[in-house]
Amino acid sequence: TFISNIAHKHAIGILERIDKIKFYNDLCKKLREFLSKNKIHKAVLIDNPHYNFKLAKIIKEFDIPIVSYITPYFWMFPDLKKVKRLVDYSKKIITIYKKEYEIYNRFTPEVYYFGHPLISLINDDAINSKYNKKTIISLFPGSREHEIYLILPKMIEALKVLNKTDPDRFIFYIKPASKEFLRIIIKKLKELKFPLLRIWDMEDK
Repeated sequence: TFISNIAHKHAIGILERIDKIKFYNDLCKKLREFLSKNKIHKAVLIDNPHYNFKLAKIIKEFDIPIVSYITPYFWMFPDLKKVKRLVDYSKKIITIYKKEYEIYNRFTPEVYYFGHPLISLINDDAINSKYNKKTIISLFPGSREHEIYLILPKMIEALKVLNKTDPDRFIFYIKPASKEFLRIIIKKLKELKFPLLRIWDMEDK
């Protein structure tokens, strides 16, 4: 059962978060209703530093073990208070960075180092064969609307410099975080006037 798609609802800054309060309040209500009617054996919480604490609190009400995967960025500082909060509600923690693993391993033995999932998707031989050994540059302009407006113009400036230095060397791709952002990205790319940038099909793996 699919409750809600939140990929395009991430926020950056106070104003964006205020704008999405109702959405997340409704999400919490839907989650509680769903858990009260269904037997769930395990929950996996991924990233989302601002709302996973709230979701974890609801999930724990139903005695459902929680696995935390790709933990929020506060381990980088490190914000040990939040690290401990995550440890308290997590049955297991699966990390993708070694430093992330080392931080959590200080507070719990139930932490595992998995490695970054994107590494397994890279196949240098296949890429080189398909594109004649050209260099592929991929842009990931964020999973928040404000990030697209803030970061994408700077990314395009960098691509223009690269393309000017060696026009035949590079192939440029951009990958939207969700289909909801595709329209925004297409509109922004027209304004930035860089036709060499290809949109990575949303169905591509």
